[in-house]
Amino acid sequence: MPTLRMTTWLSLPWIPRRVLRMLAVIILLPGMLLLGALLMAEDQEDRNHMKVAALALAEDMQNAPPANGWTVTSIGLNENFHIEMNVEVSLAHQAEFIKTRHGRVQYSYLKLVCPSPEAKVYTLLPKFETVRVNLNFNNELIVTGVCPKSGGLFG
Repeated sequence: MPTLRMTTWLSLPWIPRRVLRMLAVIILLPGMLLLGALLMAEDQEDRNHMKVAALALAEDMQNAPPANGWTVTSIGLNENFHIEMNVEVSLAHQAEFIKTRHGRVQYSYLKLVCPSPEAKVYTLLPKFETVRVNLNFNNELIVTGVCPKSGGLFG
């Protein structure tokens, strides 16, 4: 009675198994290294786009600073390489008012410091990226969120 073997390794009768294993290593290892290098290069390219977009955001905010006496304290890339803008609320009663409101109302105040939909930063950002804003008072976070990319519902 013939026995069934559990190993289903590729076997070609004219090529020894040892040679097949070596060929698999010789072909797969460089392929994996090449794929890793390509992914890292693409990641670096995305980071460079984000850095350029962060510089454009800084220029946009310099040309059109937030109203209400609020000040932009920093613009840069966070640990996940997303653009992040920190804004300091200047008056205590404004900060307290924003803190005590519902999430949607807080978001409407956060949007006041977002760049306009026509801002240069949005043309430089990758398709699914936007600007993250942190509203702070005395270096204490009040609310955080992302700016809408455009005024349209599906834009």
